[in-house]
Amino acid sequence: MVPARNPAPIRIGLVADEPIRLAGLSSVFEQPSQEGKPSLLPVPGTLEELLSQTTLGYLVVDLSSASGGLEILNSICLTRPNIRLIVIGPEGNDELVMDSIIAGARGYLELTASPEMVRRAIEAVTGGSIWAPRRLLSKLIDRLLKVSDASLISAGPRLTE
Repeated sequence: MVPARNPAPIRIGLVADEPIRLAGLSSVFEQPSQEGKPSLLPVPGTLEELLSQTTLGYLVVDLSSASGGLEILNSICLTRPNIRLIVIGPEGNDELVMDSIIAGARGYLELTASPEMVRRAIEAVTGGSIWAPRRLLSKLIDRLLKVSDASLISAGPRLTE
């Protein structure tokens, strides 16, 4: 019987301005991956360095220590539209969570998230899912459903005189 091989590792960029936060994020990757799942490799660096690495498909952004707030997410999405973002930010700010997801984040974690929770969120996002509090996903869906049907149906092109 041929032993199962783990797929190629997934490289995940880590953006945090504070060294202690970066060390904490890096420690999440110390746990070994489950059999048959790819290992997760942290790649710390500045935002500019990480965005220049085309082999990175995922980026964890600590909004509390990275300067720029939501603007940084918009900038990332403009520069690398296919990169999957996982945001770590303040708790209790539902609008920030929804705005982060609308800006392109595939995951949102509160600052108080445990290392195990961060690891599960990263694994969920690398597996193709979205990670955010359920109550907020429900609000986001409600917001999207409020779009009027008229806006979904194109009336055709309009020409100016």
